[in-house]
Amino acid sequence: MLHKTFILICLICALTICCSPQKVIERAGSRHIELTEGQESPVKGSPIRVKFKGISEDSRCPQGANCIWAGVAVAQIEIRDQSAEPVILDLATTDLQQSGYQKSAIYKSYSFSLLSVDPYPTQQHAVHTLKGKYKIAITVQKQ
Repeated sequence: MLHKTFILICLICALTICCSPQKVIERAGSRHIELTEGQESPVKGSPIRVKFKGISEDSRCPQGANCIWAGVAVAQIEIRDQSAEPVILDLATTDLQQSGYQKSAIYKSYSFSLLSVDPYPTQQHAVHTLKGKYKIAITVQKQ
């Protein structure tokens, strides 16, 4: 019994640490872009355009629920460059390389990082009701 309690306490501590809000520090040359589903935007000072295609996965624990895992949301962004075919990048709300989740990806000489996915699921508004209502914030950094 003591062993199970210890494991539960460790799990709660780990989830608390990984789910804490992070400060965003923008470096010189980085661009902050906010997009709604289907919206496209140029990356200022570059030939690249970014389009938010949608959320391919949202397993985040609804607010007010007790979950074992915090979950993850995966945003699909389409990168268009005048000289190449469009490329789809999957950016996640967490870095979990062994599960295939990454918060950042590089295309040519640009790094794309997911900062946030809104709205957050609630017990009243499950993930399936949020389709078409998602907004993301990303940063684009010239490498």
